[in-house]
Amino acid sequence: MKIIDLNEARSSQEAKVFSGRQRGKHWRREFDLDRLDIENKNVVVKIPADVFSVNMSFFLGLFGESVRTLGIQGFWVKYTFECDPVLMPSIRQGVDRALKESSALAMSA
Repeated sequence: MKIIDLNEARSSQEAKVFSGRQRGKHWRREFDLDRLDIENKNVVVKIPADVFSVNMSFFLGLFGESVRTLGIQGFWVKYTFECDPVLMPSIRQGVDRALKESSALAMSA
């Protein structure tokens, strides 16, 4: 099992919101998620208890490609989120949005 601690991704220790697609993409590279997506180990994502928002843009930059690579069920098997339950609806919306972006990209190709 691999643990990803999003405390490392804070812009400062006082930051309570994760936002920005480019910032999410940066942390995707830092956490080496392309490699983790294909490894045979589960990933626990820890979101600090005092964070009150993971914006869609950040989530898609960080996990969008993982959702598209693994599929929705594969993503939920591979990735577990330890966070305040209030964040889970946003995370679920991010997963759904990643799949919709994938469909839109396929239609425009």
